[in-house]
Amino acid sequence: METILKEANRLAASGHLEEAGLFLERKAAEHPDSPELLAHLAYLHYSRGRWSRARETYARYLQWREPDAGICQILADIDVRHREFSSARRWLRQARARGRRRGEKRYRIWSTYLHQFYFNAVRFAQHSFQSSGIRGRVVFSIKRRLTWFAVHLVRGVERCFPRWTCPEKGESDFQLSDFLQFLWHNDSHFVRESLALHKIREVILASRRVPYANPHATLLDIGTGWNPLPVYWATRGARIVVLDGSTYAFPHLKEIEQKAVPVSESNACACLAGDARFLPFASNSFDAVTALCVIEHIPGTGDIEGMREMHRVLRPGGIAVVTVETSPRYEENWLEVPYPIGYQTGQEGPPSPGQAWNEVFCRNYSPEPVKKRLQESAAWRVVDSGFYDDRGFPIRRWLDPARVSPLALLLRPWQPLLSLLFYRPANAVHLTPSSIGYLVLQKTSNNETSSQTAGMETGIGKI
Repeated sequence: METILKEANRLAASGHLEEAGLFLERKAAEHPDSPELLAHLAYLHYSRGRWSRARETYARYLQWREPDAGICQILADIDVRHREFSSARRWLRQARARGRRRGEKRYRIWSTYLHQFYFNAVRFAQHSFQSSGIRGRVVFSIKRRLTWFAVHLVRGVERCFPRWTCPEKGESDFQLSDFLQFLWHNDSHFVRESLALHKIREVILASRRVPYANPHATLLDIGTGWNPLPVYWATRGARIVVLDGSTYAFPHLKEIEQKAVPVSESNACACLAGDARFLPFASNSFDAVTALCVIEHIPGTGDIEGMREMHRVLRPGGIAVVTVETSPRYEENWLEVPYPIGYQTGQEGPPSPGQAWNEVFCRNYSPEPVKKRLQESAAWRVVDSGFYDDRGFPIRRWLDPARVSPLALLLRPWQPLLSLLFYRPANAVHLTPSSIGYLVLQKTSNNETSSQTAGMETGIGKI
């Protein structure tokens, strides 16, 4: 047993957390009556954010041994994250009975009451906002006016300080305020949920580089989700293809397109379900490819495979704009998020619509892996690269939609303006978990770089 635990610790210490987890799962299956293995496996799941798996493993552990104070605290933390506050209090009371520092446990028990009260109040406010009653209409009207005011502030700031607010380079004369006006008139969700803070910079970065106003250009956006940017590009002349692993957002994109088409002559924005590692398109099909905070969610070597596929489908001289999550050191984690729908590449299948918590793989790049895994994945020429961060004013953490933050409801209408003012170019030496990295790459070779190209030039792959 000691040899098994040493091997697992060695794998975890070397950064191979996925291998360590699979190794412990195999050994736990071979030794189902070993609480030590189950405790180590459960803690590994917990430390990686896989809370449901950790709770299931601890349930198997409790069949053999009583939990100590530390395990009770972990189970309480998992219940708080899942917003099961009464169960969390039960585990905290057990931790208080088993361990020391009882004053701290008493404080944590009372904090769960405050957290539960705040969460229920926010949920009630959101329900009232979405309802069709007078209160909901009043709240919606207030938020709509705030959003309208924020959009016009962005236009003023862009005109007065163009070089400081938008240092992104490129051939396009894209203005963020024009895109926000487009959302204001055509996106029914824009008032309720403004674009995320880092998404604003991604929108500017991509739009300044891709030829979306060229009616002869064909563009591919990978992992679009709810982002309506490709629809905006389509209304400006280019032919747009959207590819995502899940189709849950496609009706929303089509609704925006149907509203925008009478205002502007538009090519159809084609929406396809697919995998970034096996793009169903012919080689040399697109003039530009964008993948905005998508590549880091493909586990294993999927990010490298996706980069090679982007290189394959681009025409020689074509541009790829890629953004990724970054941090001071390279990390790979699975995180549980409270999103009821969605599909994560690498899962056995899409979750059921009623499932409230889903596991999402997330890779945080440090500067060196950005170069080794992405820049050197194919014959790319680096046109531009860098990082953005809210260093000194961590508003991105306060606005995280996966958390319940008191500031989120107040600051979300102002996210475009806050992004221009405070989400600034960052130094690669001082990155934080709120940073994003970006790459503007150009295809310099026509060589095939993907081993899965056979059979891709038939059927739907014909562009």
